[in-house]
Amino acid sequence: LMPLEIAVFAGVMLSIVILLRITGKPDLTQLVQHPDYGFEEVPFNRAAPAPVAIINLEGDLYFAAAEDLDYELLQALKPETRVVVLRMKRLRAVGSSAMAMLEHFHELLSHRRIQLIVCGVEEDMSKVLTGSGLRKLIGEQNIFYADNRIFQSTELALARAMGIVEMQRARSEQVAVTVQQETL
Repeated sequence: LMPLEIAVFAGVMLSIVILLRITGKPDLTQLVQHPDYGFEEVPFNRAAPAPVAIINLEGDLYFAAAEDLDYELLQALKPETRVVVLRMKRLRAVGSSAMAMLEHFHELLSHRRIQLIVCGVEEDMSKVLTGSGLRKLIGEQNIFYADNRIFQSTELALARAMGIVEMQRARSEQVAVTVQQETL
């Protein structure tokens, strides 16, 4: 129905778009800490409700994959969630689209009063975070860098997250006591 050159060009472009859609979707799982043996990896959105959600992102995260990822990540949130830890150790091909998605995800969490912590950040990712301004937005205290020891940055991020949860719990208890004293 069309000239051969145009048909071949259209076929190649369509193949590229389909390939980007298929390969560009990062794998999402959740990590659950066990006191006996470290972390257990569970299918995404299947972890039991907890104040801290640890989401493991792996794969390529370029423009085709970043499109709706922030909304997909929101599915892991439960009413109990106070902190989200994004483990980005095996995330590749991160660019400006991914940073825009991460910024939007940070905003969505902030509106829900949920803290964002990122871990497993390698040198290339660190440069992109700095260049996009996200390092400042997320806060240096909420960024944990990859190390040679497996899961070290995740353990440190989890410790920070548990500290945040405990501070929030203490504040809530203090407010409740103050309100109770005022009503007496």
